Amino acid sequence: INPLTGKPVDKKRRLVFDEQTIGYVSLAKGEKLLRDPLNPGKLSVGQKLLFHPLRGKYIVAGHKLGFDPLEGKYIVLQKGEKLRFDPLACKFAVVSKKRRS
Repeated sequence: INPLTGKPVDKKRRLVFDEQTIGYVSLAKGEKLLRDPLNPGKLSVGQKLLFHPLRGKYIVAGHKLGFDPLEGKYIVLQKGEKLRFDPLACKFAVVSKKRRS
């Protein structure tokens, strides 16, 4: 359960994120993406990720990852997984590695 929203986190690799409280994303494996309240541009999950919410939506994790929440584009993780952000539900969902066009 996400302690900030009180909503359960789907154990099938669904992520919950609360922008209003500068909260964190709960991952299925027990990892957490933390946002620093003093510096909302930083996310961390075992390593520091840079996030520029007012600019081109980049997360830096060894390399830059493109992210545009308004268009619901993908964040590509180092393992080849993709995160898709749903701006209406404020959720990140891990999608398949398979190409879908």
